[in-house]
Amino acid sequence: MRCCRINIEDGEGSPELLAKKIEKVRKAAESLGIDVFINARTDVYLAEIGSPESRVGETIERATRYRELGPMEFLSQDSLSLPN
Repeated sequence: MRCCRINIEDGEGSPELLAKKIEKVRKAAESLGIDVFINARTDVYLAEIGSPESRVGETIERATRYRELGPMEFLSQDSLSLPN
């Protein structure tokens, strides 16, 4: 059995672009007989996409979209303001 693990991030790109990347990676790996585990990361908070109030919903929406493409780990870079 051959397998690999990769990291892919959406950065400031659209969720559609990352979904296409995930699909292509899975198809390429499958054609080579390789099981692939994908770490998908969204940068909604890091790139300050949308309003602060919309970021949780946007992150969940992206996670759901990516998860529908197969087994993977989903990471979100968020920013927290901690009291001194």
